[in-house]
Amino acid sequence: MKVLVLGSKGFIGSSLCKYFKSKKLKFKTDFGRKKLNLLSLKNFQNLIGNNKPDVVVNCLGVVGGIQWGLNNKVKIFEENNLLTLNLLKSIKNKKITLINLLANCIYPHHFKKFFEKNIFDGPVHDTVFEYGLSRRMLFSASKAYADEELLNFINLIPSNVYGPNDHFNPIRSHALGGLIAKFHKAKTSELKEVEIWGSGKPKRDWIYIEDLCKVIYKTILLNKKLSNVTFNVASGNCISIRYLAKTIAKKYNYQGRIIYNKNYTDGDPIKSFDIKLLNKYLNFKNFTDIDTGLEKTIYYLRKNENKISMRLL
Repeated sequence: MKVLVLGSKGFIGSSLCKYFKSKKLKFKTDFGRKKLNLLSLKNFQNLIGNNKPDVVVNCLGVVGGIQWGLNNKVKIFEENNLLTLNLLKSIKNKKITLINLLANCIYPHHFKKFFEKNIFDGPVHDTVFEYGLSRRMLFSASKAYADEELLNFINLIPSNVYGPNDHFNPIRSHALGGLIAKFHKAKTSELKEVEIWGSGKPKRDWIYIEDLCKVIYKTILLNKKLSNVTFNVASGNCISIRYLAKTIAKKYNYQGRIIYNKNYTDGDPIKSFDIKLLNKYLNFKNFTDIDTGLEKTIYYLRKNENKISMRLL
């Protein structure tokens, strides 16, 4: 079985490649955007033609935290949708299984719990409008190609992913990576206070990156048995930003003030996920607890501080 990883230099993609190596799974990559611009259809077609994969794991995505997204709407819209079109045009009629990593912002924001059947039952949140709709397009387009028997797809919808090798720039990162970076800087620079954007009340389901890699690996092994399905990948537990901030502060032994700047939008108040289909298809239940995951992530940041210092503000 030949596996191709797209988005191999990003947080999830690079972590996945590392995990595949540990499992001795043979795979190829897209080399990263700096070496191969997949916004070019010709480049995309050459990549597929040269590697002839049986399975493509699609980790491509132009995305960042809420504030970065609000300042880069056109870039998010144009590049994500172009990548989707180039991908599907390049793999159709080649008997390929496409494993998409969708984003949980694909769901209508007014639901407190996300069921796969409800994806199109309302609008996405305004703060992630362009990216959320681009993920809906990827979902819809994959289904259209599958309906005409041009490919087989498996859509995975992860909850909020965190862990080593994440973005730690508070502007570009997602919530947890940004939080850790803020407390890391506050502790090492002896700052008296840490400012957190929003109220700290939103609750999220946090999944450690290695757990997601295990799920993807298991999905690849079972790809022949999973035909055109979509399911959540989540732990089933929701934890607030405020709780995370207090926990991270304790792990750094940070004694300063924590200030919540409510001038910044919160996003969805809660993102809870139904995991019945995950259990049905993969029977995966052994998720890393948040305390262990935070310790591993903080250890990684401390150990690699010099290498990743340019990502910290």
